[in-house]
Amino acid sequence: MSPLLLTICLFGNSLLRTKAVPVKIFDDARKTLYKRMLSIMQGSKGIGLAAQQIGWNEHVLVINLAGVCRVRPDLVDFCIFDGQKISVGKIMPLVVINSVITWTSPEKVPSQEGCLSIPGIQGTVERFKEIEIRFQDPDGREHTLRCDRLFSFCVQHERDHLEGVLFIDHLGDEVRDGLEKRLLSMEEKGKKQKMKPLL
Repeated sequence: MSPLLLTICLFGNSLLRTKAVPVKIFDDARKTLYKRMLSIMQGSKGIGLAAQQIGWNEHVLVINLAGVCRVRPDLVDFCIFDGQKISVGKIMPLVVINSVITWTSPEKVPSQEGCLSIPGIQGTVERFKEIEIRFQDPDGREHTLRCDRLFSFCVQHERDHLEGVLFIDHLGDEVRDGLEKRLLSMEEKGKKQKMKPLL
Protein backbone atom coordinates (compact mmCIF):
# COMPACT_ATOMS: atom_id res chain seq x y z
CA MET A 1 0.00 0.00 0.00
CA SER A 2 1.44 3.35 -1.01
CA PRO A 3 2.11 6.06 1.62
CA LEU A 4 -0.33 8.92 1.95
CA LEU A 5 0.42 11.95 -0.14
CA LEU A 6 2.19 14.64 1.82
CA THR A 7 0.61 17.32 -0.36
CA ILE A 8 -3.10 18.01 -0.34
CA CYS A 9 -4.69 17.93 -3.79
CA LEU A 10 -5.37 21.43 -5.09
CA PHE A 11 -8.35 22.64 -7.09
CA GLY A 12 -7.77 21.58 -10.69
CA ASN A 13 -6.40 18.18 -9.74
CA SER A 14 -8.67 15.59 -11.35
CA LEU A 15 -8.52 13.43 -8.20
CA LEU A 16 -10.86 15.90 -6.50
CA ARG A 17 -13.57 15.08 -9.03
CA THR A 18 -13.47 11.32 -8.56
CA LYS A 19 -16.25 9.52 -6.70
CA ALA A 20 -15.37 7.40 -3.71
CA VAL A 21 -15.76 3.63 -3.66
CA PRO A 22 -16.89 1.77 -0.53
CA VAL A 23 -14.30 0.57 1.96
CA LYS A 24 -14.43 -3.23 2.09
CA ILE A 25 -11.30 -3.98 4.10
CA PHE A 26 -10.96 -3.13 7.78
CA ASP A 27 -7.39 -3.83 8.87
CA ASP A 28 -4.43 -2.34 10.70
CA ALA A 29 -2.92 -0.95 7.50
CA ARG A 30 -6.00 1.18 6.90
CA LYS A 31 -6.10 2.27 10.54
CA THR A 32 -2.60 3.63 10.01
CA LEU A 33 -3.84 5.52 6.94
CA TYR A 34 -6.69 7.04 8.95
CA LYS A 35 -4.27 8.24 11.63
CA ARG A 36 -2.10 9.82 8.98
CA MET A 37 -5.12 11.49 7.39
CA LEU A 38 -5.89 13.08 10.76
CA SER A 39 -2.27 14.15 11.12
CA ILE A 40 -2.25 15.78 7.68
CA MET A 41 -5.56 17.52 8.40
CA GLN A 42 -4.43 18.86 11.75
CA GLY A 43 -1.03 19.88 10.38
CA SER A 44 -2.89 21.91 7.75
CA LYS A 45 -5.08 23.51 10.45
CA GLY A 46 -8.23 21.95 9.05
CA ILE A 47 -11.26 20.51 10.83
CA GLY A 48 -12.20 17.97 8.16
CA LEU A 49 -10.57 16.03 5.34
CA ALA A 50 -11.84 13.58 2.73
CA ALA A 51 -9.83 10.77 1.18
CA GLN A 52 -9.85 12.36 -2.29
CA GLN A 53 -7.91 15.31 -0.93
CA ILE A 54 -4.87 13.14 -0.36
CA GLY A 55 -5.21 11.06 -3.52
CA TRP A 56 -7.19 8.11 -2.17
CA ASN A 57 -10.62 7.32 -3.55
CA GLU A 58 -12.21 5.23 -0.79
CA HIS A 59 -15.27 6.40 1.15
CA VAL A 60 -13.50 7.88 4.17
CA LEU A 61 -13.61 11.26 5.86
CA VAL A 62 -12.08 12.46 9.10
CA ILE A 63 -13.20 15.27 11.39
CA ASN A 64 -11.82 16.89 14.52
CA LEU A 65 -13.91 19.67 16.04
CA ALA A 66 -12.59 19.28 19.59
CA GLY A 67 -10.44 22.40 19.54
CA VAL A 68 -13.00 24.59 17.81
CA CYS A 69 -15.84 23.53 20.12
CA ARG A 70 -13.67 24.03 23.18
CA VAL A 71 -13.18 27.67 22.20
CA ARG A 72 -16.62 28.18 20.63
CA PRO A 73 -19.07 25.71 22.20
CA ASP A 74 -21.94 27.74 20.73
CA LEU A 75 -21.10 26.49 17.22
CA VAL A 76 -22.76 23.11 17.84
CA ASP A 77 -26.02 22.73 19.76
CA PHE A 78 -26.10 18.96 20.08
CA CYS A 79 -24.58 15.64 19.08
CA ILE A 80 -26.41 12.32 19.37
CA PHE A 81 -24.11 9.33 18.91
CA ASP A 82 -25.66 5.86 18.83
CA GLY A 83 -28.80 7.27 20.42
CA GLN A 84 -26.99 8.99 23.29
CA LYS A 85 -26.63 12.76 23.59
CA ILE A 86 -22.97 13.51 24.28
CA SER A 87 -20.49 16.36 24.01
CA VAL A 88 -18.76 16.68 20.65
CA GLY A 89 -15.31 16.34 22.19
CA LYS A 90 -16.03 12.80 23.42
CA ILE A 91 -16.05 11.34 19.91
CA MET A 92 -13.22 13.40 18.44
CA PRO A 93 -11.24 12.81 16.36
CA LEU A 94 -13.81 10.96 14.28
CA VAL A 95 -13.19 8.60 11.35
CA VAL A 96 -16.32 8.17 9.21
CA ILE A 97 -16.36 5.26 6.76
CA ASN A 98 -19.02 4.36 4.17
CA SER A 99 -21.40 7.02 5.47
CA VAL A 100 -25.01 7.29 4.33
CA ILE A 101 -27.25 10.26 5.11
CA THR A 102 -30.47 8.84 6.54
CA TRP A 103 -32.26 12.07 7.49
CA THR A 104 -31.99 15.81 6.90
CA SER A 105 -33.82 18.67 8.58
CA PRO A 106 -36.31 20.64 6.49
CA GLU A 107 -34.36 23.78 7.31
CA LYS A 108 -31.26 24.93 5.47
CA VAL A 109 -29.02 27.67 6.83
CA PRO A 110 -25.98 29.62 5.57
CA SER A 111 -22.58 28.06 6.18
CA GLN A 112 -19.38 30.08 5.76
CA GLU A 113 -16.86 27.66 4.29
CA GLY A 114 -13.35 27.27 3.02
CA CYS A 115 -11.39 24.23 1.87
CA LEU A 116 -7.82 22.96 2.27
CA SER A 117 -7.87 22.11 -1.45
CA ILE A 118 -8.89 25.66 -2.39
CA PRO A 119 -6.71 27.78 -0.09
CA GLY A 120 -7.61 31.42 0.39
CA ILE A 121 -11.12 31.04 -1.03
CA GLN A 122 -14.20 31.30 1.17
CA GLY A 123 -17.88 31.49 0.46
CA THR A 124 -21.33 31.05 1.92
CA VAL A 125 -23.32 27.97 0.95
CA GLU A 126 -26.68 26.61 2.07
CA ARG A 127 -26.49 23.45 4.17
CA PHE A 128 -29.01 21.37 6.08
CA LYS A 129 -29.03 22.60 9.68
CA GLU A 130 -29.27 19.05 11.02
CA ILE A 131 -28.45 15.66 9.56
CA GLU A 132 -28.35 12.05 10.62
CA ILE A 133 -25.92 9.55 9.18
CA ARG A 134 -25.14 5.85 9.44
CA PHE A 135 -21.49 4.90 9.11
CA GLN A 136 -18.75 2.46 10.06
CA ASP A 137 -15.72 3.02 12.27
CA PRO A 138 -12.19 1.72 11.53
CA ASP A 139 -13.11 -1.68 13.00
CA GLY A 140 -16.15 -1.98 10.73
CA ARG A 141 -18.70 -1.43 13.51
CA GLU A 142 -21.83 0.49 12.53
CA HIS A 143 -22.86 3.71 14.27
CA THR A 144 -25.45 6.45 13.94
CA LEU A 145 -24.80 10.15 14.37
CA ARG A 146 -27.20 13.06 14.49
CA CYS A 147 -25.67 16.51 14.65
CA ASP A 148 -26.34 20.13 13.82
CA ARG A 149 -24.76 23.37 12.69
CA LEU A 150 -20.93 23.30 12.38
CA PHE A 151 -20.72 19.53 12.89
CA SER A 152 -23.46 18.98 10.32
CA PHE A 153 -21.90 21.43 7.86
CA CYS A 154 -18.52 19.73 8.18
CA VAL A 155 -19.96 16.27 7.50
CA GLN A 156 -21.87 17.58 4.47
CA HIS A 157 -18.81 19.40 3.12
CA GLU A 158 -16.58 16.32 3.39
CA ARG A 159 -19.27 13.99 2.01
CA ASP A 160 -19.49 16.30 -0.99
CA HIS A 161 -15.80 15.62 -1.60
CA LEU A 162 -16.57 11.90 -1.65
CA GLU A 163 -18.99 12.59 -4.51
CA GLY A 164 -16.46 14.69 -6.40
CA VAL A 165 -18.25 17.92 -5.43
CA LEU A 166 -16.54 21.04 -4.04
CA PHE A 167 -18.11 23.77 -1.92
CA ILE A 168 -17.55 26.30 -4.70
CA ASP A 169 -19.96 24.27 -6.85
CA HIS A 170 -22.72 25.48 -4.52
CA LEU A 171 -21.89 29.16 -4.94
CA GLY A 172 -24.06 31.40 -7.09
CA ASP A 173 -22.91 32.43 -10.57
CA GLU A 174 -22.21 35.99 -9.49
CA VAL A 175 -19.95 34.88 -6.66
CA ARG A 176 -18.17 32.35 -8.88
CA ASP A 177 -17.61 35.04 -11.51
CA GLY A 178 -15.93 37.20 -8.86
CA LEU A 179 -13.57 34.34 -7.99
CA GLU A 180 -12.90 33.26 -11.57
CA LYS A 181 -9.43 34.78 -11.94
CA ARG A 182 -8.13 33.30 -8.69
CA LEU A 183 -9.70 29.93 -9.40
CA LEU A 184 -8.24 29.76 -12.90
CA SER A 185 -4.76 30.44 -11.52
CA MET A 186 -5.18 27.76 -8.86
CA GLU A 187 -6.65 25.33 -11.38
CA GLU A 188 -3.54 25.54 -13.55
CA LYS A 189 -1.34 24.65 -10.57
CA GLY A 190 -3.66 21.83 -9.57
CA LYS A 191 -3.55 20.29 -13.03
CA LYS A 192 0.24 20.12 -12.80
CA GLN A 193 0.33 18.31 -9.48
CA LYS A 194 2.09 14.97 -9.89
CA MET A 195 -0.12 12.70 -7.84
CA LYS A 196 -1.48 9.20 -8.22
CA PRO A 197 -4.39 7.57 -6.37
CA LEU A 198 -3.21 5.46 -3.44
CA LEU A 199 -5.42 2.44 -3.97
